[in-house]
Amino acid sequence: MRKIIVIIIFILGSSSVYSLSEIEFIDQLSTKEYATFGDAVLAFCYLYQFEISDDFQHNVVLLKGKFRHWPKKGNIDQILTIGNFSLFAIQYLNIKSGIFYLMTKSGRYASRELVLLDIIPRNTSENEKVTGMELLRFIQKVSEYEKSL
Repeated sequence: MRKIIVIIIFILGSSSVYSLSEIEFIDQLSTKEYATFGDAVLAFCYLYQFEISDDFQHNVVLLKGKFRHWPKKGNIDQILTIGNFSLFAIQYLNIKSGIFYLMTKSGRYASRELVLLDIIPRNTSENEKVTGMELLRFIQKVSEYEKSL
């Protein structure tokens, strides 16, 4: 079943060619109970098509060059929350709407903006933990939204 889901993600994904490291990342993520902050960093590095490193801090530096607002807490093994994912996604998509998000630059209001864009489900709290499969699904929706711009 897991392999079928991974294949579906590849089929529905962008037409770009996946590298072996991306395939391994997707396969590992699809089996994780909860995604980590490190997984989100890698996922967005792949979206930006950065040269990925085994060094977490190197990848963080790459993303910090693109993102002006960084989650307050964020170490490699911390379980990813909807709020942290949303803060990354809204900046990746360069969304400049939502008065409360613009005032606070917080994951709480970033997640509310993503709910309005139908990237994350309604009635989702910014404190909810993200599973590996949910992270894959959310990244897919971010990619689809980006293509529609």
